[in-house]
Amino acid sequence: MSENKKSAFSEILKGTILALCFMIVAILIFAGIVKLTKISSSGIRAVNQFIKVLSVFFACCYSISGGGIYKGGIIGGLSVTVMYLVFALFGFAQFSQTFWALDILFVSVIGLI
Repeated sequence: MSENKKSAFSEILKGTILALCFMIVAILIFAGIVKLTKISSSGIRAVNQFIKVLSVFFACCYSISGGGIYKGGIIGGLSVTVMYLVFALFGFAQFSQTFWALDILFVSVIGLI
């Protein structure tokens, strides 16, 4: 593997791990807040989307050096896919293929930006 490919791979891996860590921590904190308050389901979805967007944004800003618009899209897509798999593993995911595909597309576009 060339040095550029190794660097791109390490940036994508680092960004994906950072996004996942941020998402997990933020979602656990938000889950505690939801337990204490009465937030509507539409409010929960909106905050979850905001958490995903924020986590991908910060992970991309921190992990990607220089250009590489495609790296952000990959980080967004990978982090959301892995997060869905983790939630499915623990039985927390309500899996809707359409929603999942749109979610990956949305967060990938945010990563591209």
